[in-house]
Amino acid sequence: MQFDLETTGLDEERDRIFMISVKDSQGCNESLDSGHLTEQELIRRFVELVRRRDPDVLENHNIFAFDLPFLVRRAARLGVPLSLGRDGSEPRLESDLFEAGERAEPFLRWRIAGREVVDTQHAVLRYGVAAPDLRRHGLKEAARYFGLAREDREYVPGAEIWATFQTDPERVRRYAAGDVDEVDGLSRRLLPTAFELSSMLPRAYERVAANVGPAAIWEPIMVRAYLHAAHAIPAPFTRSAHPTSGLRAELCMKGVVGRAARAAVRPLLPRVLAAESIHPFNDVLELQPRLVEAVLDLDTPGAQAIADAGPRYLAGQGLFSDPEAASDVADAAREYVERILLQLRARGCEVVELDNEEVLFATPANWNPTVEGQLEREATSYLPDGVRLTFSTTYRAAYARAPRTTILLGEDDSVTMMGAAFRPGRLERFGETFMHRAAPLALTGDVVGLRRVFLETVHHLRTAQLPLDELCVQVTLHKSPSQYRRGGTHEEPYEVLLAAGVRSWRVGQRIRYFRLRGGEPRLLREGDGLSSAEADAEYYVQRLYSLYAQQFAQAFRRDDYVRIFAIPTGVGPYAVEATELDDVRPIATPV
Repeated sequence: MQFDLETTGLDEERDRIFMISVKDSQGCNESLDSGHLTEQELIRRFVELVRRRDPDVLENHNIFAFDLPFLVRRAARLGVPLSLGRDGSEPRLESDLFEAGERAEPFLRWRIAGREVVDTQHAVLRYGVAAPDLRRHGLKEAARYFGLAREDREYVPGAEIWATFQTDPERVRRYAAGDVDEVDGLSRRLLPTAFELSSMLPRAYERVAANVGPAAIWEPIMVRAYLHAAHAIPAPFTRSAHPTSGLRAELCMKGVVGRAARAAVRPLLPRVLAAESIHPFNDVLELQPRLVEAVLDLDTPGAQAIADAGPRYLAGQGLFSDPEAASDVADAAREYVERILLQLRARGCEVVELDNEEVLFATPANWNPTVEGQLEREATSYLPDGVRLTFSTTYRAAYARAPRTTILLGEDDSVTMMGAAFRPGRLERFGETFMHRAAPLALTGDVVGLRRVFLETVHHLRTAQLPLDELCVQVTLHKSPSQYRRGGTHEEPYEVLLAAGVRSWRVGQRIRYFRLRGGEPRLLREGDGLSSAEADAEYYVQRLYSLYAQQFAQAFRRDDYVRIFAIPTGVGPYAVEATELDDVRPIATPV
């Protein structure tokens, strides 16, 4: 069951719920609202509906940080029992961990007895780790990205929803129904693997949906296997911090190369681990390689996720982790990768980056699908059984800035930015927009166009033409007020809240703030009525130069870079003379 709240504002003490839209897999589509109900009656009707429909799973986008805490607090304030549990109990709060790629973040989970509670935003965030072109993780952005937004989808700006309901309630009902439809679509698109994993692991579905990191997968598998074998759980042992050799992110060339392609050799690491029977030092029953081999033979998305996590768990710090054994896996796998690199170089390719089982390389003029097919067939003669070399994507150009930090220009001129430096978070939208406009120009050598985009952005900043929202950073809060006070540190997002008189917030809550003239950070709240004219234009000009333009520093010689991104005086608009930069070209240099 998906449900979504519409509220008069974001303050649980001052604002109220005026609509709850509900959908389930058995055909229920309902909108409960204050057109004919008080807020108390609205919440009671929702509880009755949940108990009558009796769903196994409750879902929404950002359900833990907004919908459930708001609902719980409003019900408590109004004296309405929120008996959503199958045993009639109310939601209870506990701490949990969300894992996305190499990041693990704490969050507060609401547990409902007898039901699973799943946040589709977690699934979108995790998908975004492997899909860097998914830049924003809100419901509307994600639905558009996955093609789930209907052409006739009703949209209402967040600050206008309550006012619109008072004059056109049907429009808001359509809007809210669209929300739950899209949550359902995201769930069907992104969560089947987590659902399959929950049938294979001794963990609840809601836990798997939030955390499918290597330790979360393999620790319970190994413990269960030892208990099943009637063997004591081995004691931990002293281990090194990280593998010291083998496969890793390795930058071979930095700067801009012309046409490029990406090759993958999968599932190399799990197959090597199983074939070589490499196991942790304390895995006295040598179970892990046998378990990896067993799941590889299943050939399902869930089994593949377990197999892929095996080598990463081995390299971690879990009970059965052993970084030295992980190095043995990586060293054995590296021998196969080196043969692939030799094949590529023999055909005139230049390796740009090696990242575990993937290779990014610049291609010669005669590169084509026939050559790819020849290489794939040759690789079958020496790769382990079940491992294939594939060529997934070709690019018009590639820019390598640092290990695991690349910008790729697709054949359709799409821009893909890969790496933590390009991640949304504390990046202002104006900066992201600039990088996306600048990237194809830098990668194709249009330095006059690149200079023009930079000057245009400076002009817009100095003349307050950009919306204030474009100048804000958006930050997720990971500490409660008490945790922040106990920490004894000064962190800008929390200090911004305190300076604005905010003393209470939720873990997982997102805030926006910008720089006022004079450099002071200022919290931006809905309905503040502030404009970008109140922002510190020169702060943002310097940020444009020192952060966003700096991402292209490896693409040009240093003196050329300085010429392209020289900050002008005055407010503009600024002219660009083509002859100023006609001798500037992108560069690529071996590392």
